[in-house]
Amino acid sequence: MKALTVLAWFTGIILVVFVILLMAAPTKVHIEKSQTINAPVQVVWDYITRFEKFNQWSTWRKIEPEAQYRIEGVDGTVGAATSWKGKKLGEGRLEHLSLKPFTEVRQRLQFFEPFEGTSDVYYLVREAAGVTTVTWGIDAAYPRPQNIMGMFMKRSLENDFSQGLLNLKNAVEAEKTVPQLPAAATSPAAKEGERPEMAYWTVRSEVSTKDISGFYAASLPRIFKAVNEARLSPGVPAGLYYSWDEKAGKTDMAAAVTLEAKGTPPAGITAVTLPAGKIVYVDFYGPYERTAEAHALIEKYLREKGRTSKWPVLEEYITDPATEKDSTKWLTRVVYYAD
Repeated sequence: MKALTVLAWFTGIILVVFVILLMAAPTKVHIEKSQTINAPVQVVWDYITRFEKFNQWSTWRKIEPEAQYRIEGVDGTVGAATSWKGKKLGEGRLEHLSLKPFTEVRQRLQFFEPFEGTSDVYYLVREAAGVTTVTWGIDAAYPRPQNIMGMFMKRSLENDFSQGLLNLKNAVEAEKTVPQLPAAATSPAAKEGERPEMAYWTVRSEVSTKDISGFYAASLPRIFKAVNEARLSPGVPAGLYYSWDEKAGKTDMAAAVTLEAKGTPPAGITAVTLPAGKIVYVDFYGPYERTAEAHALIEKYLREKGRTSKWPVLEEYITDPATEKDSTKWLTRVVYYAD
């Protein structure tokens, strides 16, 4: 009888401690760590946005290198993702939601096993005098009773983020060279890839080829304003070309803004979803007036492979001319959907 009484008291104490922890432990965890790297921002950006390189310095990859790793989509672009499945790491996925070149990365981190959960991950990047500071953060939600687990995991995650940034620093500084950006006169290569489903808000019209710049100037600010008012996260601006009549000098096109999530646009703006599919693309560095060279490369590649393209054709304007004045460094990704 005495033993039962002691057991009951012991069980009661455990329950009280559990309830206290349950109520005291936070349901949200925020972690943010920073690291300075002796390298230009272009080098660092490549290591945090290309999952092929991320997996070289990732703390978790080093924990279980034998796990199954996979990269989806066009590496280094919005919608690209890396996924993993292992005995130690479980199963999960990390996806690019938005990329603001050389400034900010927003990602979605999902876990499927041994537990389910979704977190927001971000990088903030800035360069001064050839030294780049990277801030890596995460916002995770742990509803009760999972918040008890989150309380104990926070210290482990803080260590992982600190070690990961140190791994990044060592990897970048060991490279010591800046990736050479192709000059506008250098012909880039056509590449193949797979693209996930993409959502856009657009303004579409038949436009004279001479007036394309003016059409963008009138339409893109309007779309960005609508996206921000809807509290959606905008991606890069883009052009969707549904036809191109060289002789008539006209094109059926849409000025577009990539979206992180779908939403209902206001009047005058149309939501467009492009399905997942195989693509051929060119990363073209140079002024917009010379992007025709990239189109010619892709069309030549498709002819040689005996393949056909499908409308619309995309141009994604990844570099912001307002922050990068040198037009030879403007990156435009030209994308063709191809059978």
